[in-house]
Amino acid sequence: MVDGFIMLAMAGIADGTEFLMNYVAAIPVIGLGGPLIASLISFLVSAILLAWFIIKGIPLGYLLSGSAVDMMPLVNMLPAKTAAVIATILKDRGAANIKTTSPETKEEKPKQEEELKEAV
Repeated sequence: MVDGFIMLAMAGIADGTEFLMNYVAAIPVIGLGGPLIASLISFLVSAILLAWFIIKGIPLGYLLSGSAVDMMPLVNMLPAKTAAVIATILKDRGAANIKTTSPETKEEKPKQEEELKEAV
C-alpha cells in the first residue's frame, strides 16, 4: 500500500512538472530547457513505474494508455500519468478483492465452455 502512494506521488510530480514546463516554454530564453527537463523527468518516472508494475505483475494497459496521452502536444498538460496510475492501482486492488457470486455468471461460464468445445 505504501508503494502505491509513492508511485502515485512520483506520477503526480512528473505530471506537475510537465504542466509547469508547458508554461515555462513561453519564456524566451528559459523556455528552451523547460520541455527538455519535463521530458527527462517524465521518462525517468515512466521507467520506474513500468519496472514497478512488471515486478508486481500488474497489467500495463492503463499505464501505457496514460503514457500515450502524455505524448500528445497540449493534451500532455492533463494529469494522464497520475490518472493511469490511480486506475491501475484501483483495478489491481479491486480485482484481488472482488468475487463474483451472481448466479448468471456461474451458469453462463459452463455454457460458453461447451460452445467452444463444440466449435473446435
